[in-house]
Amino acid sequence: MGIGSKLMMQAINLAKSLNKKFIWLGVWKDNLNALSFYQKVGFISMESILLRLVMTIRLTTL
Repeated sequence: MGIGSKLMMQAINLAKSLNKKFIWLGVWKDNLNALSFYQKVGFISMESILLRLVMTIRLTTL
């Protein structure tokens, strides 16, 4: 597991410990590496706003 994956898991675990149900993030639509990474850890696309894509992960299913 790389440093990015470790940091993301820390963020997800922190959000869970704070009883959060979702994490939302914004990413540029043409940043394919970032999109692939976020999808691998469970984020899904929610909506597109201009050049950005809003993604979320539901924490209660992890």
